[in-house]
This record gives sequence, structure tokens and C-alpha cells, in this order.
Amino acid sequence: MLRQIGLAKALVNFSELFDPHNAVENVHSQTRRMVMVSPEPNFWINVSIELPKIAQSSTTTSKSNAAGSKAKSKGKEKEASSATKPAPVTYDYEDGAIHDTVIQAQLLQGYERFKLLHGSFSSILNDLGQEALELQLERFFTVWAWTWNLEDKAELSEHLGTRLHPYFSILMPLLDGYSSLLPDPVIPVLFLRPYIIPSSRYTAAKFPETLAQHLLTMIPAPHGEDNMSASIDTIRALSPTGDPSGPNIFGIPGVNMEVMDVRKWNWTSYLTFGKGSSSSSHKSTPSFSEKQSQEGQNPSAEVQPESQPEPGSESTSNVETQVDPKALEDALSENVPTTNSIGDASADPAETVTTQDNPFDAADPDQCQELLRVAVSSSPNSSLTMSPTARNMSYRPESPPTPPEPPEFSLLNVRLAPASDPISTSRRTVHFYTRNGLLLALLGVDEMGEKEGILGTTEDDVLALAAEHADELFDTVELNIEKVSESKLAESLPSATKLLQASDRFIISTGQYTVSTPEFASQSSHLHNAKSLLRKDPDVLEVFSRGQNPQYWHVARRGLAGHDAVDHDDSTPSRDGEMYLEVFRKEATLPDVDNVLAGSLRKSGVAENGLI
Repeated sequence: MLRQIGLAKALVNFSELFDPHNAVENVHSQTRRMVMVSPEPNFWINVSIELPKIAQSSTTTSKSNAAGSKAKSKGKEKEASSATKPAPVTYDYEDGAIHDTVIQAQLLQGYERFKLLHGSFSSILNDLGQEALELQLERFFTVWAWTWNLEDKAELSEHLGTRLHPYFSILMPLLDGYSSLLPDPVIPVLFLRPYIIPSSRYTAAKFPETLAQHLLTMIPAPHGEDNMSASIDTIRALSPTGDPSGPNIFGIPGVNMEVMDVRKWNWTSYLTFGKGSSSSSHKSTPSFSEKQSQEGQNPSAEVQPESQPEPGSESTSNVETQVDPKALEDALSENVPTTNSIGDASADPAETVTTQDNPFDAADPDQCQELLRVAVSSSPNSSLTMSPTARNMSYRPESPPTPPEPPEFSLLNVRLAPASDPISTSRRTVHFYTRNGLLLALLGVDEMGEKEGILGTTEDDVLALAAEHADELFDTVELNIEKVSESKLAESLPSATKLLQASDRFIISTGQYTVSTPEFASQSSHLHNAKSLLRKDPDVLEVFSRGQNPQYWHVARRGLAGHDAVDHDDSTPSRDGEMYLEVFRKEATLPDVDNVLAGSLRKSGVAENGLI
């Protein structure tokens, strides 16, 4: 480790003798790659990576060694010993497997994350001292280094910016309207994993990309299947048709509990465990279908009770009474409508009602009706339904609906620095509120002055105002996303052209955000090399390359604002924005590729929304 640090320091000091402003950034050797980054003045991050290697085949080496030994050897023993001696293993190192720009971007991303959570190196050194800086560096970068997987191929879009929502041109004005209700120092921003919906204030503030990535991790993951319910479904061993009544894992037929009515289990003569049960209670009870057949043969006959308990038994506490629904309907006139949901509609089977006394001796008709409703609902085979009439219902005025409580914002402490001085980090508080996968973050609330008597100046007043309109903003955003998704549903349907020919894909980087086609995921070495050229030479504006097999086009362009646009700081042409394009058409020419690039930039809408 000390040897690598000493070598890196010597190379940096030697290169600064020739150009103090452009120090050495990487060193290539046959087996290793050394990359150095200076995130702050007088601070360097150095990484030494061993290149991936492939062992060469030993057949060619052994044959050449055997031929040379036969020519030089003078005895058979020397020939045999030289022939049996194993040849040394040689390796081929893949120098193009690691891209310097990717390693530098990953190192800078780790530094920016450390600065967001702890502060810059200089601020920690000035405030807490060298020992505290060493302790925080060790705690953070030890964990970060173990999570750094260099074997995965780098995606081009990982370090170009946070992904904008596909419908950002429709959603950004909604957020700007919400921000107009808040004081000027308050900066709102919306997140919908993995996208960002920034406001104009957030774009102008130029916050670091790591802040957006960190806030995206605060969105709760969607609720998956409950582990307990999954275990129950596994034990039940549901059939492919989803019928839970199929055989379970023990081979026993299951019971569908959803369609079984427990109230129809006629267990009056069972589960007595021999207490007060008579011999008549163990006789077979006719089924409901047999009762219907008997009623069909003799409609005028009345169904008698199934069993008569003995006077001295415990079951004599309840008296079974025979009730005819038709007679009850005539007695209660129009107050009791009857329905028969089982059996023939013309037949009126008798209902068995179990009561202690005769419930219809009461003088009050309302009480009689209530007793009848309770008795019928407790009958095992009852299908009689009752609904109170308007004259028996007491008038209760409806209370007004209780308004929902305003949402509460959570707190998150980060370290941020102004764009003019990226080293002077200070503690800032971010207020955020999540609902249905959406996250609304407010920055700058803690910077509000303590002016009393003016609404919207104190922190509590700002949070109350923001919470009052937060749910309305979420509803509007969700509604617009649903409408636009339905309108573009027809465009997403596959056609013959889309199935037979691969679509062109692109990604546009504005420095803070990226806009890309949904299927963009490129690991092309052509685009990585083009990105490296754009970083090294500021005079390079376009890079065109074409592969051999397959013959696809790979394009990189810088300065998307146009040749007439100028930077805000000086009169030099604007370099804002980069675009990377892949054209999967062999017959496409260079003018065709340029037209595709211009059309994709125009359809993206980044220039119309002032993002470049």
C-alpha cells in the first residue's frame, strides 16, 4: 500500500512540473491500471486495479519447448527430463476491459456521497482535526470499497445524471405551480423511483447528483406478498386453477371455507357430549332435499319437529316453535317482505324458530318485528330477509365528513455546499413526505427567517402551507400520469417493423438529469471511448464510429444547445449537454445518422424546457 501511494505521489509531482493545471490521472502497465482523482485541493484518491487475465493454451508452449530441447540435448535422459518438465503459464491481460472514465466517475461518486453525509475533507479537517477525518474516512470507505464490484460491466448511463420522468414536460409545470405557493427560498422536488421531477428552482440551484440518488433511497419499497400468507398457500397446495377445495399436501380433500355458512350447521342435537341427550337425538335426520320431496308430494302437510326432548333433560330449556312465513307475512301486513332463495319459488317451506317464549305475544308491533328478525336470522335453513320500513326508521342527521389530517413531513440531515464554493459544506435539513411511491422533498425550509406575524416566514408556517397542498399535488400528478399513459398505450403496441428491426436508442445528459429511451442500456466500448475523448479534449464536439460485425453506428455529441448559444460566464460557445446514440441499421449512412440524432433531440423536449 505504501509503495503504491509513494509511486502515485511521485508521478503527480513529476507531471505538475510540466503542467501545474493538468496533473497525471492514470497510469497503464501490462498487468495493472492506476487511476488518481483529486476531488479537493491537496487531497488525492488513488486506486490500483489488476487487469483481468486469461491463461494462454499450453500446447503451443510445450511443443516449442520440446523441439528446442531435442536440438540442444545430447543424451536421452536430458531429452526425457526436458520433455516432462512443465512449461510456465503465461497470461493475456485485457487492457480494454477497464475504462478510465468509468473508474474516475465511480471514485468521484463515492467522494460525493461521503461529502453529502459527513462534509468535505477540508471542512472536517478544519472543524474536527486530522484524527476525526481519518476515522470517518476509514469507516466510510471501508464499507464502500467492499460494495464496489469491478467485475460488473459498466453501464454508460450510470454516471451521466439522474433519470428524468418520461412525462417531465407535463409534470414540471404542475410542480412549478406548487412551488409558487411557497416562499422563494423553499425548493420543492418530486421523486418517483427511479425518476426525478424537478422544479425550476431545483434546477437553478444545481444540487449534486448524489442528493437525488440519496432521496430516491428514502422511498419505501413496494409491499410484497406477506410471508405468512405465502406459507399458508404453500401448505394448502392450491391447484393450478386456484380451487382451494382440491387435495392438500397430505392427500386430504380441502374445504372451501368461503362458501360455507356456519349458521347452517344444524348441530342442535350434536356436540352435547352425552349430557342430557336422549336416544331420539341419535336418530338420522332427514336432509333438506328429502324435506323438499316430502313437501312436493304433500304440500298441505306441515313439517314436524325432528326430535322431542325429554322433559327432564337439559335440552328442554329451548322450545322449538313452528312458524309459517306466509302466515307471518299476513300478520305483519306489508312490513315484512319475504324472499325464498333456495328451492322452488312457489313452495314456502316452513321455518324452524327456536325461542324461549312465544315472541309474538308482545303488544308492541316494532318489538315483534325485531324479535322475528332475530329468530329468522338464527335459523339454520332460513332464507327469510327483512328490511325495516321508512316509518320504523328514526331520523338521524348525517354528520359532515371529517377533513383528512394534513401530512407530516419527515426530517433528513445532509451536508450541502453552495455552487460557488463546493468545499464549504454546512448542515442542511431536508423535509420530505411520501405517499404511494411518490416523495416530495422541500429544501431551504430551515433557512427561513424568524419573522413573526407574517404567514409563510417561519418554518412551521411554511410546513403547514406545504402540507395543505401536498395531497392535492400528489392527486394531480397521479391523474396526469394515468391519462398520458392511457393516451400512449396505442404507441406501445408492437408492430411488424418493431419486431423485425431493432429500434434506435439514445440517452441525453444535461449535466444534472438524463433523458433516454426506455430500453437504453449500453455497455458499448465505442461509446465509452467517445465519452473519454469528449472529457480529454474540449475542442472535440462529435465522435462517429461504426462497428465491423455488426455494422452499427455509435455517435456522441456535445453542445446540444446549438452553435449560437453561449455560456453565461463568457462569450465562448455553450458546451452544455451530451448525447449518445446507437443506430441499429446497417444500410444507414452518415447523413441518416445525423438526421436521427437531430430528430431524437427535438422529440426529447430538453431544449424546450430550458434544461440545456
